[in-house]
Amino acid sequence: MLADDVIANVGSPEDALYCGAFADLARRLRGAQRFDLSPDVMRSAFTVVQSPIGAQLRALSLCRLPFRSTWLEWPGGFAGIASERTDCTAPVPKRMGALVDTDESLQRGSIAYAWMHPSMGVNICPLGITFDWRPEPEPLDDIANIARWHSIATEEKWRELAAQFPRVRNSARADVVADNMRFGIVINPAMLAFTERAMHVSAYKAIMNAAVKDIEGEAPLLRAAIMLLNSRNLAEYQPRPISPKLNKARTRNSKPPLLDYTHISIKLSRALGERAGMAADARHPSRLHLVRGHFKIRASGVYWWSPHARGADVGRPIERQRRSVMV
Repeated sequence: MLADDVIANVGSPEDALYCGAFADLARRLRGAQRFDLSPDVMRSAFTVVQSPIGAQLRALSLCRLPFRSTWLEWPGGFAGIASERTDCTAPVPKRMGALVDTDESLQRGSIAYAWMHPSMGVNICPLGITFDWRPEPEPLDDIANIARWHSIATEEKWRELAAQFPRVRNSARADVVADNMRFGIVINPAMLAFTERAMHVSAYKAIMNAAVKDIEGEAPLLRAAIMLLNSRNLAEYQPRPISPKLNKARTRNSKPPLLDYTHISIKLSRALGERAGMAADARHPSRLHLVRGHFKIRASGVYWWSPHARGADVGRPIERQRRSVMV
């Protein structure tokens, strides 16, 4: 678990280099509820991110963190396809994580990111994210002026952006601007001392620009995963405590104890599975086809429809599908 790797780095040379940032993040991690998001869940979240932003905005009023302090982590290569990154200095991480702290609304707060590369160890991003998902958001601190850039971008720049990002191409410009007003980029408080020191280094601007690129697309993806946690058809919270015997052995060997977590599964209900297999016309059934995962918003809450097959095909029964989240 990345959370355990962060804690193991307390007091390390990297912690000294980052001016105690690992110690600060580890202290907050111990008091947070910890979620481990499976590849299937992140792929579902990625599907949501690529969908029109207007639908995501309508779901925000029902989107809340489960706790005031929540740690979420997931595998870096969850997509199952080859990465398009060619920069060897920024490889796809093995694990990524985010500590989300909110106020009492559970809809406004900040996100601090960390990741682990097999060849580069654990890193903490010097920048963080502020967010406000309440019905009436307030202005956010944003040193990158993301929302303003989208507001004043020329039509030519806008077309370039739409060509690069499906979520922009599939959305109204007003929705993109409104969405970006709900996010801001700030200095990660845990890395404040480090950034003040690095400010006098000639590579400071390059470090900050690289950090912006690292996290600018992560916040919408994480929000989509949090929407999954808010789906009303979530099922089965399964605590997964770490064995006290194992942690005692680790303590004897001067290793920090491992942290408990909880497993949560998301499944396609029986009714939905049957509905997925129903044909529009019993005599002329629609062809078997795949329906991507998506949200449906009801007065009673947000519901997640898992990716599933719909239609009929002789000799090939419709199978119920499961999606899982580990907490």
